[in-house]
Amino acid sequence: MVGVSLGLTYKKLSCKAVATRKAILRTLKLLIIGLFLQGGFLHGLNDLSYGVDMTQIRWMGILQRIAVGYLVGAMCEIWLKGDNHVTSGLSMLRKYRFQWGAVVILVSLYLSLLYGLYVPDWEYQIPVAASSSSPKIFQGELLISLKAIYLQYFTNATVGNLYPIDSSVIDMVHFLSKVKCGVRGTTGPACNAVGMIDRTILGIHHLYRRPVYARTKTCSINSPDNGPLPPDAPSWCQAPFDPEGLLSSVMAVVTCLVGLHYGHIIVHFKEHKDRILHWMVPSTCFVVLGLVLDLSGMHVNKALYTFSYMCVTAGAAGIVFTGIYILVDVFGFRRPTLVLEWMGKHALMIFILATTNVLPVILQGFYWKQPGNNILRLIGIGR
Repeated sequence: MVGVSLGLTYKKLSCKAVATRKAILRTLKLLIIGLFLQGGFLHGLNDLSYGVDMTQIRWMGILQRIAVGYLVGAMCEIWLKGDNHVTSGLSMLRKYRFQWGAVVILVSLYLSLLYGLYVPDWEYQIPVAASSSSPKIFQGELLISLKAIYLQYFTNATVGNLYPIDSSVIDMVHFLSKVKCGVRGTTGPACNAVGMIDRTILGIHHLYRRPVYARTKTCSINSPDNGPLPPDAPSWCQAPFDPEGLLSSVMAVVTCLVGLHYGHIIVHFKEHKDRILHWMVPSTCFVVLGLVLDLSGMHVNKALYTFSYMCVTAGAAGIVFTGIYILVDVFGFRRPTLVLEWMGKHALMIFILATTNVLPVILQGFYWKQPGNNILRLIGIGR
């Protein structure tokens, strides 16, 4: 929908420089809101505290990804379109050929990095206090802060008298988990290029700490919920991973550019049958291509935002969009979709309230005598 709206917003431009400046400002606003809501400043349910350690802030998130897609889509629509008149689907492709060229470049970049980068072995630390359960020692490797023990034992020691380790040193204990990789082209949770790029550029301390694979049977005995690790859990189960990372956001940008194409159809074609035809043909092709790729081994994977996932979701969105268009604009059933129209006008606010726990966090701030006695607990949310 970001791409569709861009096609309508920038259909007529009086000044490209002014439009570019406005697009950059909107992008910065989305980035700032995203960092505030998903960077770790709010601590979620059952925690009335707030604030984030800048050494561990999460840089990427859903709104940040939308901001990147919006900016690239806006720049393409402002600067990468021709002046020729559109009379058919072929002439529309010629008008926006540079935008489709950008799509080809982005898809090629994504696929070459995902399947071409070598992923070496890597490791991460699990602080005792940060683990949801007793941290598991993987492959017999336990890292204790040697510096802390040295300071505790030797700087406070006298001849023949060593002081015991106090709680401050215990808090500095970390478990070191080493993940064996040494491969390229894999799309599994541990050794994919998406995670490696994020760990290298963003830093492992700035990634999402509750990835979806932590709730799988491989990593949780309470699957599909979080829980203690199974006895044979692999070493990567407690590792951070950002589903809105850098490389996966490249394909999210491509999705925005596909949506931009759907918006162009609204702008250049006025007849219902022309719009429906030009939406359904590419949408169906995208879905079929995505399913074929999935059966061929390039699996539909949301966490990595694979090319097959982009094809299936973009195509499915186009089909649903076409169905709603037929229902509302062709047959005139507007009243049953008024709720959807309202949601579309307030999409950002609904997203903030629904996915970032802002509303529950605010509600739990009003309690009776003790923080646990709040309206959320009364209706069964939180603990």
